[in-house]
Amino acid sequence: MDIRAVKNSCQRLSLPGGLTSYDTHDAFSIFMNKKIGEDGRMIILPPAVKAGESIDLLAEMDLLIAISACPSEKAATNNFVAKPLGIQILEGR
Repeated sequence: MDIRAVKNSCQRLSLPGGLTSYDTHDAFSIFMNKKIGEDGRMIILPPAVKAGESIDLLAEMDLLIAISACPSEKAATNNFVAKPLGIQILEGR
């Protein structure tokens, strides 16, 4: 698990809590810019979002969440530069 990828990071962070790799789901890549090439393969493109853009999500049940800003500096996901990620958790009603 020494590949720096979102799925691997989530799995590694889940292990101390007693979870296994089977307990982690696929990555939910909200801001990843990708398309399917003519050969059917996925192509990862530089990000289309700008600094400061955000999204609000509402959890309707208790969740264990791992957040990652794609740590790879070898892919176009973050335009080849790892970037910080901000998160704000609001309490429900």
